[in-house]
Amino acid sequence: MEGKKVKRSVKLGVAAAVAIVVAGVSIYATSVSADESITESEAKQIALSEVKGADISHITKFQKDKDDGRTEYDVEIIYDGYEYDFEISAKDGKIFDRSKEKADAKDLAEAEAKAPVANESNSGESKTVVVDQSSSSSSDYSNSGSSSEISLEEAKSIALSQVSGASKGNITKAEKDYDDGRAEYEIEIEYNGYEYEFEISASSGNILSKDVDRIDDDDWDDRYDD
Repeated sequence: MEGKKVKRSVKLGVAAAVAIVVAGVSIYATSVSADESITESEAKQIALSEVKGADISHITKFQKDKDDGRTEYDVEIIYDGYEYDFEISAKDGKIFDRSKEKADAKDLAEAEAKAPVANESNSGESKTVVVDQSSSSSSDYSNSGSSSEISLEEAKSIALSQVSGASKGNITKAEKDYDDGRAEYEIEIEYNGYEYEFEISASSGNILSKDVDRIDDDDWDDRYDD
């Protein structure tokens, strides 16, 4: 009889311990959830709402961080020549800190280089279209010179749309070429100390490649020292 009481006491003790552990886990999960009720997507939209005209493609930095035990999102946006930085609470979306300063040439060039070439739907707008890799090179070649191709001037406009502030006077090279039987335009733009090179499909206007390089002072001297 005494043995049965001991076994029953042990079972009750184990059950109580399990209940305490479960309750602890539940409380911890609730506290974590309460501390991070704002999602990453919501944090991005909160920051973007503070920069009129900017969209998701202008976010150049985004990360979750801890500051004094407080979970927050660090968001950086480069838009229209300025750099915006925000610290946003992951708990309630409150903006703890914000700053705005003129973006330097390096930051602007890096932001341009990071800009997605593929189509990203945001507010129904897109600067470029998805590169159609499924089309055969012979198809592009057979259409060369046809009315379905974009013109050289249209290719220039597409390239200029990727370099904020540049104009046609900054275009240093614009020519039509063929790569593996595929008609394309090669456009080079020099602006604000950087050289931008684009390969644009003549059949669709898609940007096939985009490169950005800094122009050294020696390069500038060689180009204009006659």
